[in-house]
Amino acid sequence: MSKKKYTHKTITGQRGVNIIENIVLKMGFVWHSTNLDAGIDGTIEIRDSETEEATNFIIQVQSKATSTGFQGESEDKFEYYCDEKDLDYWLQGNCPVVLICVDVNREQAYWVSIKDYFKDKTKLKSRKVTFNKSKNCFDTSIKEQLASLSIPDDSGFYFTPPIKDETLYSNMLKLQEFPTRIFSAKTEYRDGKELWNDLNNLDNKKGINKSWILQNELIYSFNDLNQSPWDNIHNGNVISFLSSDWSQSYDINIKRGFVKLLNSTFESFAYSKNLIRKKTKQFDLYYFRPQKDRNDLPRSIDLKYNRFGRNSKQNICNRYYRKKEPNVISYFRHLSFEKNFHRLGSDWYLEINPTYLFTHDGFKVHTYYESKLKGKKGLDKAETVFSQVLFWSQILSRDEGMFSKSVFKFSDISSFAFERGIDDKLWLEKEDKEIKNKLISEKGLFE
Repeated sequence: MSKKKYTHKTITGQRGVNIIENIVLKMGFVWHSTNLDAGIDGTIEIRDSETEEATNFIIQVQSKATSTGFQGESEDKFEYYCDEKDLDYWLQGNCPVVLICVDVNREQAYWVSIKDYFKDKTKLKSRKVTFNKSKNCFDTSIKEQLASLSIPDDSGFYFTPPIKDETLYSNMLKLQEFPTRIFSAKTEYRDGKELWNDLNNLDNKKGINKSWILQNELIYSFNDLNQSPWDNIHNGNVISFLSSDWSQSYDINIKRGFVKLLNSTFESFAYSKNLIRKKTKQFDLYYFRPQKDRNDLPRSIDLKYNRFGRNSKQNICNRYYRKKEPNVISYFRHLSFEKNFHRLGSDWYLEINPTYLFTHDGFKVHTYYESKLKGKKGLDKAETVFSQVLFWSQILSRDEGMFSKSVFKFSDISSFAFERGIDDKLWLEKEDKEIKNKLISEKGLFE
């Protein structure tokens, strides 16, 4: 009489399922074993770990376990060939299916989403799955990625953000210091360009700047209009008042006047840091004045800055050459920023928005500026933008030395600690690939 046996294969298979179940439970999800195996060993039900809410969003799982190693295994990858009947079965249903291969001795598991993986017709024809051990590791770190497989985009369901310490940084610099008084006087000047030209035609240009506005037949300025060269541009009757009369006013016209004064003053402030303004109908930005070579063309420049105690470099100007004529410069790309002043409560802030300027010679805007900007912005990730915000905040807030008294003083970049965070990999990885492929496919975009 033959005795009932449990084969090594059966035991290995159950060990594999147990390892998968343990990982699923650590994720906070629910594992349901399938008693009748028709190509599916179990299902994962998605559950919100914070609210404990069950969702009835299901992922089907096929486990393949081994105690002797995987086929074609190397240090970083291995292969698995799907049975044709199993593959047909997995692909025909309306539930997501994941294939999980488990090394029971090392208690390591690797996964792929079958329906996503075999969208590639070449892979479907071969029925081969190539697992990358670092990218396809099945552990608790892929919790949200796994959940996203089963939750329809139009379901309206979302998870409570996971408890995760995260530090956010603002692109707003607090205006810590600015002149305490505003001076005003009647003037015959009505056009700002005319006044600026006359100031530049003075024999002694010392002290001229753009820290003024013309409004209602008056000049308003942070400069003492009793002093030279300002005493030549008004009728001699100067009054002054506290800057807070404007900066803290809720009158919309007064507030607009103060913003105009801040903007005009900032242009001279930027000039002291070797930044110049470029304004067109499409944009209004600042960038570093190009440093020319012996051929009178902008040089490629990197500037050092402090990245949280580490010395880093930021490219502020770069040359690009024609693909078909490698010795001919096609254009120059300049790191730049757009800015806005805002009042929050009783404080004023400068908003920094990093961007790029593309030129033919360092000054003339490139003919295809918009398409080149679109291409570069499409490839920039959050880390790139953050680095630029950090760089510009240091340029604008740093002290230029004892011999350079600045009219403005800005704070360093601000940070805020949060207990909730977002896993950027979940929404950036796919989007980045789609945007990159779209942008690269546009002819001449990076020419």
